[in-house]
Amino acid sequence: NLILLSIKIYEFRFMFVDYIKKEIKKSKIYLQKNHIDIDFIYKTKTNSFDKDGIKKILNENIKKEILLWKTLFWPHLDDFDIEINSRPILYLASRWEIKSIIIQLKIIEAKFLEINLAQKPIFLIDDIFSELDSKHLNLLFDNLKNYQIIATSIEKIDNKNVNNIYL
Repeated sequence: NLILLSIKIYEFRFMFVDYIKKEIKKSKIYLQKNHIDIDFIYKTKTNSFDKDGIKKILNENIKKEILLWKTLFWPHLDDFDIEINSRPILYLASRWEIKSIIIQLKIIEAKFLEINLAQKPIFLIDDIFSELDSKHLNLLFDNLKNYQIIATSIEKIDNKNVNNIYL
């Protein structure tokens, strides 16, 4: 049943979001700001996550969805924001700071998956070498040293400045 599947998705997602919120607060993130309060904000279009509530929302929206030819409610439409000191990250962080936070989120995600699925994920990283300096590459690879990583690059990789890279 689609409703029961949606409930399972939300249950797993809330467990994941709670884990991210807890871990991101204690993560070592290299930002230029000395005192930061970083937060992960989960945004959903519903506040009802039980069978009857989801069924009600679907029934209320079915005519609109048919007319618009699109889904208005379902877990795949949910989103998230990252805030620093209660302001959206885009207003306060530089490009490399945002990338640093995204890397930290991926590390947190890997640890969550490993704990909850009892399997280590494989990281597929596209062109990370042109985007990050050696300090941030080392942060990434030091935190992922126990995982298998497949990385692509459009440039020649200089592994002299980056630890734990084997060509």
